[in-house]
Amino acid sequence: MASLLTLPLEILQQILTGLTNSLPEPASLESFVIPFDPDCTRRNLSTLARLCQTCRYLREIAEPALHRHVYIRDADVTSLVSLLKCWKARPHCARYTRRLTIKTKLKLRYEGTTSRPQSICIEDVDFVSGIIRNLGLKMRSDWFEHHWNTDVLLELAMIQAQNALCVELLFQRRTGIYRTPFDMIPEPNQTIKPIRFDNLRNLHLEPPDHNSTMDEFKHILDCAPNLQGFRLESWITPQSLVPLPPNLTTLILPRINLTAFHLNRITSNSVMLRHLELGLDCYPRELNLLTAIAKHRNTLTSLALFSHRDILIEKLETFHKLESFTTSVASVRPGEFLGTLPYSLREFRILEGDIYGSLQAQPWFDAFCTTLEARARKPPKDLVIYKGCLKKEVNSLSDFPIGTREKISWTKMDRQ
Repeated sequence: MASLLTLPLEILQQILTGLTNSLPEPASLESFVIPFDPDCTRRNLSTLARLCQTCRYLREIAEPALHRHVYIRDADVTSLVSLLKCWKARPHCARYTRRLTIKTKLKLRYEGTTSRPQSICIEDVDFVSGIIRNLGLKMRSDWFEHHWNTDVLLELAMIQAQNALCVELLFQRRTGIYRTPFDMIPEPNQTIKPIRFDNLRNLHLEPPDHNSTMDEFKHILDCAPNLQGFRLESWITPQSLVPLPPNLTTLILPRINLTAFHLNRITSNSVMLRHLELGLDCYPRELNLLTAIAKHRNTLTSLALFSHRDILIEKLETFHKLESFTTSVASVRPGEFLGTLPYSLREFRILEGDIYGSLQAQPWFDAFCTTLEARARKPPKDLVIYKGCLKKEVNSLSDFPIGTREKISWTKMDRQ
């Protein structure tokens, strides 16, 4: 220990920070994959935590690294209350957090029409209720008796991590009395000190059931005016006409029943949109869906479209800044697609499977290669074409990794 304390401050900080083995934010919102080994990192963080207890000097150096990325896998009442107690005792530790990743422990099982919530001792109930009052939040007094009590703790953690740049949350399974996520946040005109997330840049929300809509998360979106990346796992058509934050550059909706009308409305303020990814869990009912997307042709550089039905993409050639396009064999027909490639395109990725499993993709690729060079209007010579296949078998729609390139094996196609 004495030798460690004699090291120069800069070297000591590098050693302690290296133990976390993590980044403050992910490279993208394309997946919920953590870019490090959680088990190894947990052991290192445990070592770091013990160092914090040895002396004040090491604690002051180690705490910023220890809390820079808070990652709780299989979060339950005990782990979340412990986090809140830690931040209550040392409030500055919450301000160190730049990335917050919490995935709830999904252990609920249906017993007839009821399910048991996770139990919380009365002392912890009083402690959490005190935090809710001090923050000026609104919550029913019996919140701890419901199955979503874990979600309340999860949301409180996010509200206290005011300096977080990236937040990834997986909510508890919905059952029993319904509650909208983040409904404890009051309207700005109803509180002296409104809740705001001015530092938040990337937000990934993943409800475990498939009946959630974008409207349910309006409370949190309204509090994040500087949000740049948003990913929501949802299958339901958004009913709200409230636009997304104006600074949005990345929008990923992997599983959604979306119409051109709603896409127009939710992106009406998004004048900086550069990456758009849509997984259409329905027949593309409106032929003008691409027309709605085309309103962002002056900013879009990356587009990904997936569906189990053919998507009409006749207007793709008007996307004069598009550099990357990703789709699947089930989503487009090779003959219709080739004539729509914009000259700006540098990367084209085609996935063999769809949400219902692998397809007989070879005939598609044969037709694609046959007509590629035969077209009078050839694609750019420097266009790189990749063929992708899933690394693991897809068992259900929820397993399908739309946009999750970590789970897809890509092979460069020979255009000769």
